[in-house]
Amino acid sequence: MKASVEKRDKNVVALTVEVPAEEVEQAVERAYRRLLPRLRIPGFRPGKAPRSVVEARLGREYLLNEAVEDMVPRAYESAVREYALEPVERPRIKLTQAEPGKPLIFEAQVTVTPEVELGEYRGLEVERPVRAVTEADVERVLDSLQERAAQLVVVERPVQAGDFATIDFAGLLEGKPFRGGAASDYVLEVGRGAFPADFENALIGMKAGETRTVPVRFPDQYSNPELAGKEVQFTVTVKAVREKRVPPRDDELARTVGEFETLEQLRQDIRQRLEQQAEAEAEEKVREALVRRVTSEARVEIPQVMIDRGIDRMLRRFEESLAYRGMTLERYLDVAGKTLEQLRSELAPSATEMVKSELCLAAIARREGLTATEEEVREEVERRVGLARDEKEAKELRELWEGEAGKELIRETIEERKAIRFLRDQARVNTVIVAEPEPAAEPGKEGEEAPRAPQAGSPAREASGEQDASG
Repeated sequence: MKASVEKRDKNVVALTVEVPAEEVEQAVERAYRRLLPRLRIPGFRPGKAPRSVVEARLGREYLLNEAVEDMVPRAYESAVREYALEPVERPRIKLTQAEPGKPLIFEAQVTVTPEVELGEYRGLEVERPVRAVTEADVERVLDSLQERAAQLVVVERPVQAGDFATIDFAGLLEGKPFRGGAASDYVLEVGRGAFPADFENALIGMKAGETRTVPVRFPDQYSNPELAGKEVQFTVTVKAVREKRVPPRDDELARTVGEFETLEQLRQDIRQRLEQQAEAEAEEKVREALVRRVTSEARVEIPQVMIDRGIDRMLRRFEESLAYRGMTLERYLDVAGKTLEQLRSELAPSATEMVKSELCLAAIARREGLTATEEEVREEVERRVGLARDEKEAKELRELWEGEAGKELIRETIEERKAIRFLRDQARVNTVIVAEPEPAAEPGKEGEEAPRAPQAGSPAREASGEQDASG
């Protein structure tokens, strides 16, 4: 087999491949033998018809076409390996010559991984901002622990703001029921803003067993167009009233939430964990800053197909996060008032930056000889399979990651991880202590809020394989 390569446009190359006539003849013979058992030709037992008879019946071009379909992918893959190309899409094949008794000649035009012109990446100087842990931080964690240890206790009094009311409700829009307008045994934290204010305010003062008709006017900009600006009549029955009782902040709380004898021991443990988390976050910021520096100083022309695939990856992750929240991508787009095309367009800059970062890290790994060993790949396969929730999922994950494509993805991730560690080891890092402002209290919201649009995952975080110390 002979092959030559020609650069066409930016990251597009054309491979011209010639398969000798002898190999073409061998492929035609294989095609004949592969088809023979399935042919039924009068006068011959199944599988016994001579090739000349088969060619006379089907036409010689038929066998040749069968042979070409078998030869082209093999010859293309061989030429790709010969020239060490890295295609990023399926090739566009054009047959130049495919005739009986002659060599097979075809051209394969394909987009390949672009070349990266790296800037300086050794000895970069970056800051390592370590967030100072304050007493207020410790207090916020204690507040959270108290909330988690709180109990809901049934009380024999009317509903007050902050109570948890178990209710049945049914709404009528213009005298008719509507989708999502009714529920039984629904537990509502009164005053939190999960429902419109008119609805929640009407519950205050009601007793268990009491029923009221509550008129609720939905905001003009409400997320559900069916209800926006409309008035709905809800019939609400309170079935139970529960009061949240938060335990006091004392030694008993410390014993409840962990293996601590005193509140002071709990405080010390919280501070230590927060400091470990602050250190882990600082390291993450160092890695991200290094990758940003390398990416910004590099030059590379990214093929559109790679950007499109980056967008696809971001959308898949976003759909998974939406599913975890019980929402579909279609519902998100409806709530956000966007089309899928608009969302993809919004994601394009982030996807481009993500792909560029990955290309830069891969280029550093190649230049520095940072390769993934087979043992490292096997260990990563086992780690990912070990995340399965059951045997069925474990089997599916093993099939995925032990396949050639799965192993290649793992190999790329390991090499990106090594490239980031290399950058970190070579960098000049200045640690600074920073104080963060107190977090603002989040105001209550009426109606349904659209989740945030997906963001590009940090290559530094994804490739590092490390987790925050907060656990």
